[in-house]
Amino acid sequence: MNWQGLNYGYAITNVGRMRIPTTYDQYQLESVYGPIVYSDVNEKTVGVITVGDKVTFLMSYNQTIVAPATAEKIRKTTMDYLSNAVRSR
Repeated sequence: MNWQGLNYGYAITNVGRMRIPTTYDQYQLESVYGPIVYSDVNEKTVGVITVGDKVTFLMSYNQTIVAPATAEKIRKTTMDYLSNAVRSR
């Protein structure tokens, strides 16, 4: 885990499909965000959570280490993987 230094890699979380109600009286749950954590030793984090039929994508990154263009490539690639996974279901 390299707790004493910077971790050059991904921290990928996948809470998975949450089996919780999406309707509460007159209220409708549209999405769930988090948890996503920023850390000085983890320069980028991608999180995914599914509630009902909706997938929520979360991403954080340290701009002093990861260039915005690189972060955009990570976002696009991750979204491509997620889209393919959803289509293949």
